[in-house]
Amino acid sequence: SALVPDYGSLMAWRIAAIVLALVCWVAPQLKGYQPALPLLSLVFVLVLVGELIGRGVFYGLHMTVGMAVAS
Repeated sequence: SALVPDYGSLMAWRIAAIVLALVCWVAPQLKGYQPALPLLSLVFVLVLVGELIGRGVFYGLHMTVGMAVAS
């Protein structure tokens, strides 16, 4: 928790963004509709945000480990 202080909240935001993207993508298909382009753009942005948060946490954990152990 010292390496990434907001780990829990960042992971919650990441999962929420990815789940919301999945719901926005699957819900129209379950109703028998093709998702519209603006909705697919929103899905893309939500997945991108979720993955950027995940990568930020990943690199935050791995980039600070070497500095914390060395000092």
